[in-house]
Amino acid sequence: LKSSLSEPQMLCVSDLDEPFLPLPSELVVNLSESRHLVEGLLDKLPSMFQGSVNPDAAMFPALQAASAMMQHVGGKLLVFQAVLPTLGRQTVRPREDTKAIGTDQESKLLNPASDAFKSHALEVCSKSQISVDVFCCCEHYADLATISPLCKYTNGQLWYFPNFEASRDGDTLQSDLTR
Repeated sequence: LKSSLSEPQMLCVSDLDEPFLPLPSELVVNLSESRHLVEGLLDKLPSMFQGSVNPDAAMFPALQAASAMMQHVGGKLLVFQAVLPTLGRQTVRPREDTKAIGTDQESKLLNPASDAFKSHALEVCSKSQISVDVFCCCEHYADLATISPLCKYTNGQLWYFPNFEASRDGDTLQSDLTR
């Protein structure tokens, strides 16, 4: 996104276990110098992946890369989740168990399945003054107990839109984003 480019470039990092930043100095840019590129990218995003049929998400590796990119400046990181994070080392699996409701096992569902998001929030984001907001727009199950510590320990917010439908919830999401 550096200002000397005529259009934004896409860089693909295929290593999900240890993501890296191929051009770190060109990923965080001065908005006033690169506004046309940022706006161009935002305009292209809806059509870039509309034909994708892969329902998987690499949320934790993306979080690691974004945190590494922002470590020297801090700021607010917005994470948009539409499906469970199923790729990379830290995945989230469906834990919804209707048989556990009303039993001693129910409390396990209310606790995080893993401390990975909490650890990342405390060890990386908070130390670098990165606040994380998560917009969870899942149609189906979302393990908020596992993901929410990311917001809690970075002074961010968790926005949850259960059974998200763009036609019904799009205006609310847009309103929450512009606050």
